[in-house]
Amino acid sequence: MTIRGAPRVVAAGWLAGLVAAGCATAPEPGTVPSAIRARPCGTVVRVRDAERWVVLDCPLAPAVGAVVGLSRDGAPAARARITAHRRGSYVVAEIVSGRPQAGDVIDERLQGTEERP
Repeated sequence: MTIRGAPRVVAAGWLAGLVAAGCATAPEPGTVPSAIRARPCGTVVRVRDAERWVVLDCPLAPAVGAVVGLSRDGAPAARARITAHRRGSYVVAEIVSGRPQAGDVIDERLQGTEERP
């Protein structure tokens, strides 16, 4: 049993997808598109320098063990490793490097993983 008009519906869907995506061209080598911006996905709400940990408020927390970059005013400020300690949207992270402050944001451009020391 076949559905009449199904190929036209599929073709129309593909066409709509192509139109919605628009035409994109690759940027010239050596240039950075101006549309690239850091999107904060969490904020530092508490810092304990002596104990080397921070509390992050992030609705979609990174995976346990992930190392995230923290930025202040668009500049890298610190790196922290996500721990398993969570409550609601709050997550505890170990300070790996730098000097984080309350108000710093998780910068998705600076995320990565590192081996434990």
